[in-house]
Amino acid sequence: MASLMLWVEALQDGHETAALIRAVVLSVGRLPLLAGFLRVPPDVYRLGWDQEQQQRQGRFSPVAVHHLQEADVLKQYILRVNTLGWTGRREFEETWMTYLSVLNAATEDDTSNREELAVLLQTNCLAVRGITSLLLQTLTAMVPGHPGVSATLHHPRHQPIVLVPGSSILHLHHTLQQLEVAVDESPLLPSMSFARQLNLERRHDAGLYGHGQLSLRYLQGVISGNDGAHSGRDAALAAAGLDINSCLVFLLQLYAQWMAPEMGVPLPLLTETVRSAVLLSDLLTERSQFEWLLAGCVALYQVHPIDDEVMLQYLVLGLCKAAAVLDSREATVVETVRRAFIQLGLQQIATVPGYNDDYDLAVWAAAVYVMQHYDDGPADSEFSPAVLQLAISLAGATRSAALYEAIMKGIERLVVCGVVSGSTGPLELAVEQLRQRRGPQQLHALSLLTACLFSVPTRQLSPEMFVHVLEKYSVVFTKMKSSPAFLSTVLCGTTTSGLLRLCPPSELMNRVIGEFISPHQSHAPALADTVFQVFEACVSQSQEALLRDWVLFSLPNFATVRPAARATWRLACFLAGASRRPWLRAAFPLLQRCGDEVDLPGSECPHLAAVFLVAARDFYSQLSEPQRRQFLAAIEAPASGGDPTYKRLLLSLTDGSTDEASG
Repeated sequence: MASLMLWVEALQDGHETAALIRAVVLSVGRLPLLAGFLRVPPDVYRLGWDQEQQQRQGRFSPVAVHHLQEADVLKQYILRVNTLGWTGRREFEETWMTYLSVLNAATEDDTSNREELAVLLQTNCLAVRGITSLLLQTLTAMVPGHPGVSATLHHPRHQPIVLVPGSSILHLHHTLQQLEVAVDESPLLPSMSFARQLNLERRHDAGLYGHGQLSLRYLQGVISGNDGAHSGRDAALAAAGLDINSCLVFLLQLYAQWMAPEMGVPLPLLTETVRSAVLLSDLLTERSQFEWLLAGCVALYQVHPIDDEVMLQYLVLGLCKAAAVLDSREATVVETVRRAFIQLGLQQIATVPGYNDDYDLAVWAAAVYVMQHYDDGPADSEFSPAVLQLAISLAGATRSAALYEAIMKGIERLVVCGVVSGSTGPLELAVEQLRQRRGPQQLHALSLLTACLFSVPTRQLSPEMFVHVLEKYSVVFTKMKSSPAFLSTVLCGTTTSGLLRLCPPSELMNRVIGEFISPHQSHAPALADTVFQVFEACVSQSQEALLRDWVLFSLPNFATVRPAARATWRLACFLAGASRRPWLRAAFPLLQRCGDEVDLPGSECPHLAAVFLVAARDFYSQLSEPQRRQFLAAIEAPASGGDPTYKRLLLSLTDGSTDEASG
């Protein structure tokens, strides 16, 4: 375990094995016999720390403060605390007092040696960062201090979209939910969100802490005494016996002294203090605390050099956040952000795409928010089209997966909310990206395509619109043929759900049947489910006559399918799907599993022939005399070609033994 902990320290978060090793360390390293040992930095042993003397009652005592004044040792300690968390109130309080003791020891040291002063300054900055991380681990509604099971609270800034019963937006929501479930069920696809509301800049790391973690609505609810806003977190903290408010009060008093301009605190420590105050603002629960944050940021902003970009980013963020929570807005602020920051920022992104993902994501998220909530006056008529055009151009050019996802979901939200039309630019973007992108990224294009097609109110759907929908969805069927099987299954399921909610099944028969019986179709098992759902919709709407006509019309095409087992399987799917008998339709999942076996050399589905014969006799029993002659003519060709299954079927039909099916 000690070796695995060293691997966690060495590997970057983005490394493909880092998450796996961290999961192992978390699951085993938090056990009582190991937790205290793993929290001890390895470098502390070379400083004279005696393992046997420090171990008491089966657990290790906290590391001595004078050892943690070594910057490298303190870095290791912070990383281990952040990785393992804590297992109870005792460990939390020990860690809290350890950090405060390091701060106190460094502050009281009155050395004049320049090198020693630099080390003490670095130690102070690290201690502040450790305290910040420790308190932020309580921002959860699950188990505070357990990184393995507790995701950080995230409340998106956008209001949930109203889902009116029977509306196209509700149908879209259900379709995207099905897409999300299908992705989650695929072991070869990463977890993705389509229906869930997340901040655009946080979609790729919503489980981690970052700026924009909690919405303005949420924070205002907390300081106004709304019991429901913080109830989940408060209950979790109460169960753990933690008093975080007392910690915050002490810390803010210390920060108020350091942030006073006349104190002359060294710039690195002042920057770390402002950063900590801004991050911990998500934990504040009183209006006076936000007033202090606003006053402190304004005071520093007025005297601090404008060329210090690191400090200014925290000052501006803290100032804007505190002003928003306190509702001290000014019209000039909105105009400045809209014109200078957003438009010029997007142009910079378009000029150098992918240079800084965090900045790009923040600018795009702000642009979408402004377009949705503030861009409604005649003077702003050029703003939304300009930003939308820049975003469409960037979506096709960027190589950043996070930025691409944010752009596609941002445009999708604007389409769903009616801010931009989904019938032109966004629709063409979705179709083009669906053609060009590969892997999971094409699913975001599919999500945008679905949103654009659902943006038309249901009452406005017409036969011309049905043709338009099928034309746009045809790119999905084309994409399926070149995609791996697991991805084709997801594409097919979402397409089926969208088509059936937008078009009547009678309008879909030609395209769906054509794709299923195509000799170039490499993912027929995935399409079989689409065929079954379309047929089921026809049956539920009492369109069995139309369904029988389509099946009869398609029968000759099965004679050319090779190998013969594949033709038998596809026709069995057709006939079972066209039946109105529940017991026969219930056999479809069994048939669908056979689809993966008929193409394997030397493999056969033992139930295929039996289900095929029963389904064919049942279908035959529902036909008129002319239709029966047409059906017999279609199966005579493969029967005369030597196929034993078709021979048995032809024999059973011509000797009149169809009663067993109709019973």
